[in-house]
Amino acid sequence: MRISIYRFVSLYCSFLLIISVPSPLIAQFSIPFTKVNTLAGINFVHKGVIGGLDRTMEFGTGAVWLDYDQDGDQDLFLTSRRGPNQFYQNQGNGTFTEVSAMLKLDHIGDAGGASSADFNNDGWPDLFVTNCDSADILYKNIGGQYFQNITGPAGIDIWENHRGTSASWGDYDSDGFLDLYVTNHMGFGPTPLTKADYLYHNNGNETFTDVTHLLGIHAEGYGFIGGWTDFDNDGDADIFLVNDCTPGGITILNVPTKLFRNDGGTNPLTWNFTEVSGTTGTNHCQNGMGLAVGDYNRDGWLDYFYSNIGPCRFLENNGNGTFQDKTAATQTGGQGPGIFTWGTSFFDFDLDGWLDIYVAAGQLHAPPSAQIDHLFHHNGTSLTFTDIAFASGLADSSRNRTGVTADYDQDGDLDLFVVTFEDTCKLYRNDVNNGKHYLLVDLQGTTSNRDGIGARLKVTTPDSVKQYFETRSGSNLGGGDDLAAHFGLDTNTVVSELEIKWPSGTVQRLTNVAADQRMLVTEPTVTLPIVLADFELQAQNCGASIGWTTSSEHNSSHFVVERSGDGMAFQAVGEVKAAGESEQVETYHFTDNKPQRGTSYYRLRQVDISGDHRYSRLAVFKNPCLWESLQIYPNPSQGAISLALELLNAEVVGVQIIDLTGKNMANPITYSLDNGSHRLAISHDLPAGLYFCVVTIGDQMVTKKMIVK
Repeated sequence: MRISIYRFVSLYCSFLLIISVPSPLIAQFSIPFTKVNTLAGINFVHKGVIGGLDRTMEFGTGAVWLDYDQDGDQDLFLTSRRGPNQFYQNQGNGTFTEVSAMLKLDHIGDAGGASSADFNNDGWPDLFVTNCDSADILYKNIGGQYFQNITGPAGIDIWENHRGTSASWGDYDSDGFLDLYVTNHMGFGPTPLTKADYLYHNNGNETFTDVTHLLGIHAEGYGFIGGWTDFDNDGDADIFLVNDCTPGGITILNVPTKLFRNDGGTNPLTWNFTEVSGTTGTNHCQNGMGLAVGDYNRDGWLDYFYSNIGPCRFLENNGNGTFQDKTAATQTGGQGPGIFTWGTSFFDFDLDGWLDIYVAAGQLHAPPSAQIDHLFHHNGTSLTFTDIAFASGLADSSRNRTGVTADYDQDGDLDLFVVTFEDTCKLYRNDVNNGKHYLLVDLQGTTSNRDGIGARLKVTTPDSVKQYFETRSGSNLGGGDDLAAHFGLDTNTVVSELEIKWPSGTVQRLTNVAADQRMLVTEPTVTLPIVLADFELQAQNCGASIGWTTSSEHNSSHFVVERSGDGMAFQAVGEVKAAGESEQVETYHFTDNKPQRGTSYYRLRQVDISGDHRYSRLAVFKNPCLWESLQIYPNPSQGAISLALELLNAEVVGVQIIDLTGKNMANPITYSLDNGSHRLAISHDLPAGLYFCVVTIGDQMVTKKMIVK
């Protein structure tokens, strides 16, 4: 966060925004959002902390939608910096009742962000609250009756010297229990805060283990949101971390955006994450705060938009492990110097099948200048956006911090709640009413986590349009949208196919799904369950020896062993027939005799008799050998010797021929080889007898017996 208070007058910029919106858009989107917080009974005034530049930074973002009582509509939890947190129960008729005292959630503790997920898979959504000058809190939902503070017993850090900004849930090891990333913004001034971010592994018994070391994070960084998102489409949850980085500023602040790629493992406490922001083109140093994740161009790869002081940044996923900056091309980066943007999210507010973007804006310190929120409308196939904040009714100039979406009134379009620092917060009802259609999908995991967080949904409509959605918790700044997947279907009244790739690897398909409904999809009972603790890799004679077990099998056909050099692009290297039907432990084995050099990744594709499949988690293999094979022929020979080496990389090769007395029968010969398969021909007259051919590559040696007649 920049320390100085900007004094830019932006009314003129706001005027330019008004006149820059094309007139057809003004007509089309004439006030689709209506401010109804008073009408709805949400009379929440955020109580901020007014102060200097140390731990009293003027953040305040906590807002999360959840159906805490499982009655079918979305309730709203809100946090406050110096007043009680509040909880608004949805009455199902467009109004809310404040029930925080009844739910034991009226805590006063300098609260920052909040997120919700069913961390213990008991069917009731729980809450996590980050605090700015007191301990974070994990609340367990007790059957929809009240919430219980279980922070200490759960193993969550209760140290107070930190400033919590956001929390997000994702299952990095695919064990069916959600893990937790907590983002902290370190402090300024004479008493800086020293706690960096946390990563907690869910042990499955309502306790957590601190595994922050897996990410290599030390006491550094000014983080705002660490969002779980599968950027490389390999089926596991990666972490995109937005940091508050000041270019050219104080050294400790110069921590750019980070991207932690999930590279798998067999033990969640020694899991493999690799920080790849440099190679992916995402390591930007800017005052990042909010993060929006969505597939804006409908190509099946998730794109990122994040906020800033000044121009926001739009990153398009190239689908090959890299991103390109599309800020200028999408026309979303017109914010001037000193314009603070905060929480942001993708959502299709007008149901046309293209994702729009909301961005909260507002000065850091009072008195505020006129900084206007953005609503970027997607213009369709041009892949550009137009800011229609004024035409939409969202052109608010308060010190807004974040906005979270949900269909609270159950009419099919997404509504918006906006948190305003030290002021009245707003509920905007979406009244777009353009006759277009929608589909809302709630997930219920069985093998996967109960909320289906990390699932990838694909909707195909009769007009051949494909849309993609990733279920996430806490990707926004300090808050959480309704977890349901929301699709605008334009004029389509049916979905030709709904495909769900569950975190477990199960792929589920539904056809001819009627539009204009909110539906619940339950993950099918998983066939071929694998006890992943027994999915192991070992080196064996330069090969990868793979073993696994199943505890039961039903209608199972076979296993396909797949390998990847980068954890993204996999190819089949073998197939093993399954037991078919079994209620006992079955043991399997496969050896890849020609693994790739260096580090490679393996997974199992389990296939049932109908052809459906699911994937195991990844296992990492580090090849200790420098070559794939060494052959000598003919063997026995008549004195003319040929060596055939299949090498994985250019190496310097030393060749010796040793008799039984240890004497070197040929002068050492050094060969410099190219990549690929290589054949070394050695012509040497040797007496009949037994010899040993010794080949040295680097610091490794292999010996083969040879016979000369």
